[in-house]
Amino acid sequence: MTAKNFILNRLEELSERFPEVRFTYEFRSGSNTHVIEVLPLGFFQENDQYLESEYLFEKEFEEAFPNEEILFISSDSLVQIEKAERTFGLLLFSFEPESYSEINALSPVEDTFHTDTITFATAA
Repeated sequence: MTAKNFILNRLEELSERFPEVRFTYEFRSGSNTHVIEVLPLGFFQENDQYLESEYLFEKEFEEAFPNEEILFISSDSLVQIEKAERTFGLLLFSFEPESYSEINALSPVEDTFHTDTITFATAA
């Protein structure tokens, strides 16, 4: 199993266990780092069950793939997702006055989820 497959399988498990959370995955080949954004921030900071699950996930990953890095981030992190490869879980809405906003709509297809981006324009 590749590191990416390991992570995607675990993220799917986590999204089933914690349906109120959105996980976004990105791989950065330049630094050999797997970046996982966890939203919302409040859940990330305050849920002991989640924190224990994340700790075990990270520990198992590091043991299985010692030459690769994994990084968990949230909305307050200096590092941000630049080009999401996969998103699991919660549907988040973002509306900003006088600008464009995007949401990711998840749709089940053959026991997997694929994302589609929907863009809304606000009236001027």
